[in-house]
This record gives sequence, C-alpha cells and structure tokens, in this order.
Amino acid sequence: MEQSLILQAMGDPAFYPDAPSAVTVRETHISTLFLTDHFVYKVKKPVDFGFLDFTTLSARHFFCQQEVRLNRRLSPGVYLGVLVIYESERGIHLEAKGDVVEYAVKMRRIPEARMMDRLLARGEIDADIIRKIALKLVGFHSRARTDPEISLYGTVARVAKNTEENFRQTEAFIGTTLTPEQFERITAYTRGFLERRRSLFRRRVAEERIRDCHGDIRMEHICIVEPIVIFDCIEFNRRFRYTDVAADLAFLAMDLDFHHRADLSRALVETYIEYSQDWELLKVIRFYKCYRAYVRGKVESFQSAGNALTEEARKKHLSQARKYFALADTYADAQPYLLITSGLTGTGKSRLAEALASELDLALFQSDPIRKEISRVAPEDHRFEAFGKGIYSQETSRKTYQTLLSEAEEALRQGRPVILDATYLKQAQRDAAQRLADRHRAPFFVIEVTCPEEEVKKRLSDRIREVGTISDGRWEIYLSQKEIREPITGISPAQHFIIDTSGKEDYLPRLARKILLDVET
Repeated sequence: MEQSLILQAMGDPAFYPDAPSAVTVRETHISTLFLTDHFVYKVKKPVDFGFLDFTTLSARHFFCQQEVRLNRRLSPGVYLGVLVIYESERGIHLEAKGDVVEYAVKMRRIPEARMMDRLLARGEIDADIIRKIALKLVGFHSRARTDPEISLYGTVARVAKNTEENFRQTEAFIGTTLTPEQFERITAYTRGFLERRRSLFRRRVAEERIRDCHGDIRMEHICIVEPIVIFDCIEFNRRFRYTDVAADLAFLAMDLDFHHRADLSRALVETYIEYSQDWELLKVIRFYKCYRAYVRGKVESFQSAGNALTEEARKKHLSQARKYFALADTYADAQPYLLITSGLTGTGKSRLAEALASELDLALFQSDPIRKEISRVAPEDHRFEAFGKGIYSQETSRKTYQTLLSEAEEALRQGRPVILDATYLKQAQRDAAQRLADRHRAPFFVIEVTCPEEEVKKRLSDRIREVGTISDGRWEIYLSQKEIREPITGISPAQHFIIDTSGKEDYLPRLARKILLDVET
C-alpha cells in the first residue's frame, strides 16, 4: 500500500481516538510527524540511505520498537509505545482489525517553548541548566550498556571507518559547501590524530568508555522541563550509537560552540569530567567535536541537494553546511601551545616535564642535554663547575635558551604543542618564550616548580650518586640560582601554575586537566 494514503489519513483529526482539535504535519528526511493536542505520532519513511534502510514494513516495525526502547532511557514517560495501523473495508485506522499496513511511534507531546535551542536564543540557558544536563549525561553514560562487541566501535579502525566514510561522502561538495583547504586540513588533522593517539584510544576502550550512547545529542533534542528530557536518539544504526561517551558529549558541546556559547560548552565539559572523573576525556573532546561538526556539515550538504526544496530552503541548508564545516576547520586548525618550566635545580622540573610530555603528547626539549651538546660534553659526563663558569657560563646559557626556542619554534610550526624544561629564572628568558608563543598565536603557560629546601638538598645529594643522570645540579648551584632568581610577572594567574613536588599527591592529573581545559574546550 502506498504510504502517502496512510499519511493522508493520519492528517485527519478523526483518525485519532482522542479526537484532537487539529493535526500539524512535519517532515524530516526519514520520518513524518503528526502533532495533535497532546501527542506526537511518528511514521518512518520507506527510504534507504545506506546508513539506514526503512524500505520494508518489517524493518520499520523493528526500528519503531528500537526507538521506543532506546529513547526511554533518557525520556521516561515520553515514548509511549508502537501503534499498529490497519486497513479494512472501512479504511485506514487504529482499530485492531484488517491488514497491518504501517507502524507509528506514539509520544507524549512536550512543550516546544522549553526546547533548549529556543531557550538559548532567548538567553535563558545558564550554568545551572548546563550543570543539570551534564549530571544527567554522567548518570546515563555510567548506566549505558557496554560489552566487548560495543567496545570495538571505539578502536582506531572503527572510528577511522566513520571518518573516512564522511570524507568520501563529502568529496562532491568540495567547492560548494566545503573549501579544498578546509577538506585538506580536516582530513590531515583527523588521520594524524588517530595515528598519533592509538594508545589513547586503546586506553578508552580498556576503561569501558565505549558505550551504547544516544548518538545525536543536540539542543533541538533537549527539552528543559523537570526532569530534563533528551530524546530522538539514533536507533537506526548502532555504528553511530556505539561510541565513546566523549563523542556523545561532544555533539552538544559542539552545538553550543556553533551557537557562539563557548562558555557554556566549556562549563558542560568541565562539569561532566568533574562528576564522571573521566578527565582524560579532555584529550579527545576536540577531535570528537571536529567529527560532530563535520557530520552536521555533511547532513546539511545532503539536504541542500534535495529535489523538492524551495530556493530559500536550499540557500539555508548551504549556509548552515558552510558554517558547520568552518567550525570543524577551527577544531582541526587549533593552534598548539607552549609550556615552560621555571624553578631552581633539584625541585623536580625535569621529572614533571617528562611526565607531562608523555601525558599530553607534547614535544619535549630540555636544557641539560642541549647545554652539554653545545659544550661538546657527553650526556653522561659530569662537569662540577662553579655557577657562571664552564657549561654554566653566560654565553653557554644564552646559546642553550636560544636553542630551546629554535627547537620549540620548529615544533610549533608543525602544529605540535611544546614543553621546554629549563630553570627560566630570568624574566627576560620567560618574555622571549612568550614572544615566541605570541608569534604563533599559541597559548602560553609557565609551570613554576617548587620544593622545600631540605628535600631539594637530599635529592641533589642522591642524584650525584645516580648512574646515567644527565643533570649536574648540586647544592651550590641551587644556592647560586636562588640569588639571581627573578619573580614571575606579566602573566595572568590562569597561565601560571605553581606545583610543589615534595608531597605524595599526584599533581600530574590536576595540572594536565587545567591545561587541557584551557586549550581543548
């Protein structure tokens, strides 16, 4: 039976048992919705887009059932069930007699005025609402199903399958909604990230961060009522729903960025990680925001190519597609950042720099090996010379710091974030590093490393006896550095971290989180 006849019947208020006063019909590319006074009825179109196939009645029945089951997780009381539509001699109806000709999802109607996108447009979304949404998502993700099969969808191979599919499907739009330069940058960024961060993706899988998620968390799918309703999840393709919780969160974070509310996007991510304790999510959130923005650009591009569009609607889809691709490009073209350590010898700068470089995938350049290379001294050879003499002379120090900046500049030019491990005791040295960061539009941070003197003295005494250590730091050097150290000035508190390495507290996660919150959200 032609579905158009069924849709025609459903447009008549007499079709419904509660006799609504009117019926409003709305279309999406995969469904037709009928809005009555109190309910919404959704019929899936018999379409095949590759990533979904609703061409058979049995498939539409199955996915109606899936839609109800899956959406009840975040929309309790909204998805009421699946209705059977019959045809008999008296026509098309909901009475249980005749031939089954279609299925419809029945939902309780929720107030459109309370939809998140509308509230945002009116300036009515604040930090408290964002906090409630974040907490709802933390609870949802913690309960969402995971198993070895679902976890496979978080591997580099499966994620790359999705991203490469997006790139293939958008090649036809290069020059229309997507510039060649944007396409090149986004593909390079995506492929490079997946290649460099393989161990991170493996860790996300091992920590069971890959779950049966929502898959399409955008503002137009969130209703700010009590309790908050998040609806319209992806039921038609588990490949889009089985994903990292970070990818689920990234859709809404991206949507807020798209609507010029980066402050709310950051608050969403920060609250989520605070309560989920998934601070490593910060390492992948930009990647997944780029992916989500690209998907929206693709969808809008597809919609702009529809045959039945008015010219006004076509222009709107084209404009939206270009904006989404431009946003994806900003994520892909994010500037690297520059960190420097500052502190006296023996305070733990090198250990901190090495740990942070490993944690954040930073290019690491250290003054000790550079100083010895300049002085033509083997790394393992110790030179216990007085401060200001030999390898500690002013000229050697000048060359050392200049080499650090040169190495950092090359890495920044290649898009790599950098950490420079040196004492940086002088304001002029720190200023030179900041000027380098400014030239590359790179965020700049100073990590001031401290430690009580008794602990430093013990460390330096122990270090002398260590085999293979590069540093020649000694107590006399520490005291001399203390005399010439200049206070750190000219930098905001948000860029200046003070870390005491003497305690048992693991400062690394806290420090990495602060940096990532600033550069990745």
